[in-house]
Amino acid sequence: MSATPTFTVATTCLAAGALLFTAGCASVHPAAQARTTPQLSTAPVKRVVQVAYGADATFVVCIEPACPKVTQKTIAQEGMVSVGAFEGASSAMAARGPTGVSAAVPPAQVIVTFALGSSGLTPDAKARLKAALSRYGSAGRITVAGRTDSSGSAAVNKALALARAAAVRDFLLKLQPSLQGVVQLDAQGNCCFTASNDSQSSRSLNRRVEVSFWGEGA
Repeated sequence: MSATPTFTVATTCLAAGALLFTAGCASVHPAAQARTTPQLSTAPVKRVVQVAYGADATFVVCIEPACPKVTQKTIAQEGMVSVGAFEGASSAMAARGPTGVSAAVPPAQVIVTFALGSSGLTPDAKARLKAALSRYGSAGRITVAGRTDSSGSAAVNKALALARAAAVRDFLLKLQPSLQGVVQLDAQGNCCFTASNDSQSSRSLNRRVEVSFWGEGA
């Protein structure tokens, strides 16, 4: 009579053990599966690539798979600069002026005009330049751009534009000799018109010099 209860207890223990084993497998299996499932990266792949050749060569950041293929004409830039460094340098350059002076704020500017065929400074032009220099004389860079109207040949206008710019530069340096390395000339004749050339009054506006003050003090 005592053997029957022992068999029943053993059977019950075996059944309970099987249930625990099954539960344990069910709880471990998803985690094990998760560890073996590869995780694919969704971050875009960026590269610095060349988009033109020779003197026109420029570089941009592109996102794969849209990046152009490297050719024999392409400068080898792989690994030369990181995307982050390239983007940072591009942002810094975009916020600076032609010679590195900050261009976030437009430069102060004064314009003086000239008589037909003349590079002589009028009393009004001298007064304007004196006033501008007293206010912006500490600028980091001063550009003096000589211009003409459309009358005359290209050669004559080029020489006249340069003569006008030089006259303004010399006057500024006479007032403030310390600007010797600060003043830069930009002379272009028969170009960059600020008004039409279809009347005497409009042409007189084009016979001018633009003085731009960049950087500190401008």
